[in-house]
Amino acid sequence: MIVSPGQAPAQTGSASHEPKPDGPKPDGPKPDGPKPDGPKLDGPGLFRERGCAQCHEIGGVGGHKGPDLSGVGRRLKQPAIRQQIVVGGDAMPAFGEALTQDEVTLLVKYLHHCKAKVPAWRKPALSPELPSASPDSQGG
Repeated sequence: MIVSPGQAPAQTGSASHEPKPDGPKPDGPKPDGPKPDGPKLDGPGLFRERGCAQCHEIGGVGGHKGPDLSGVGRRLKQPAIRQQIVVGGDAMPAFGEALTQDEVTLLVKYLHHCKAKVPAWRKPALSPELPSASPDSQGG
């Protein structure tokens, strides 16, 4: 075979043995598979992204309109956490139609792992109320 200057030599062998340029690599991730460094959110990221931290605090970060959820996993089991997110209640609106099932599941798992001991002065609204001092109870 004669090759002119500036021309690349022709490749020998069959092209059927080479991987397709846009196909999956034998040892690499599949193109449609999960991306290890992709933008998928974890529980804390989803908690912030979907606005939960606007009303709820975890670990000293977040809002104070709703209860502190730092220790919610100590008080509630996963079905109760899911119910609260999806249906709402106790002044919390329902988010069942605003979140996907995957988002709800991720939030439930994250919140169930929030098991910090919350100081007595910061007890969340979902815990039993302590009796408050009233004019009737002060003997006057």
